[in-house]
Amino acid sequence: MAGIRITDKDAADTFALFDFEGKGAAKREDVVLMLSALGYATPVAPETVDMVMGADDTVTFEQFAARAVAPQQALSYHDQMQRMFEVFDHDCNRRVGEADLLYAAQLATGRAVDPAVAKELISYADADKDGQLSYEEFSKALTQFEVAA
Repeated sequence: MAGIRITDKDAADTFALFDFEGKGAAKREDVVLMLSALGYATPVAPETVDMVMGADDTVTFEQFAARAVAPQQALSYHDQMQRMFEVFDHDCNRRVGEADLLYAAQLATGRAVDPAVAKELISYADADKDGQLSYEEFSKALTQFEVAA
């Protein structure tokens, strides 16, 4: 499968998602999440974060795009999906469960999410009915969502 590059829109959307305070600048801990979401190896190396950060330990979108997005090598669709799964798999057990979804939603929105919503999402995609999503179930659900969107 041919590699695809992160677009400016991908970078802008990711930055906006993690710019929790809406100030146009992200903190170190947010940059780690952004880099993971954009396909950098997880865990993100401290040297990589240092390279992206500004002198005042924040980074603007322009700095982020120039230092992190531009040099990012192309990843295949499968590699991007794998990275996304790793970001959601907060407890690193190779399964995405209700707690993982609640954590990711909290990070993305800054608000608590109703556990019933996470349970419903898992129920929708959980083919083997074990209460968690394997990588295959996760990627299939996202692929179906992309086609429907």
